[in-house]
Amino acid sequence: MIIDQMLVFDQGTYSTTTGMSGANQFASGATTTSTNTINLVNARDIGAGSVNDSADLTVEWLITTAYTGGTSVNFQILGSTNNAAWTVYAETGAIPIANLTVGARLKLKMPIVNPDGGPAPQYLQLNYVNGGANTAGAVIAWLGSVDNARYYPPGIVVNN
Repeated sequence: MIIDQMLVFDQGTYSTTTGMSGANQFASGATTTSTNTINLVNARDIGAGSVNDSADLTVEWLITTAYTGGTSVNFQILGSTNNAAWTVYAETGAIPIANLTVGARLKLKMPIVNPDGGPAPQYLQLNYVNGGANTAGAVIAWLGSVDNARYYPPGIVVNN
């Protein structure tokens, strides 16, 4: 996995006393936006996108503070040509807060942008659509390459 500082939507901080913390992204029945909007400088297609599991680019979220108090959160990827009018390109749908615990990771593939649907975006940002009265919830979010690392439980033996 490669994470570029310029491609981080919501940044985390580390403290030796409290550990890793992310950006607070909770509200009472409201939508919050990422703390950073990524400016691609020129409107462009940033990747071919993909319709299978080997997509070139993904937006990933790491939950650093569990969501509490509400019912759900819908995580959205948005694009804009002018940093004012936004179009939703992809979304997770409402995820119950019981699934949004510390350490949970979410991932959305960067979708293919259809040129017939309008110009390519110059700006990218994230929305957090809070269902119910969420009172806590923090994330680190970034645009990066697919994490192709395979994790196996200890003790696996492969015969050659």
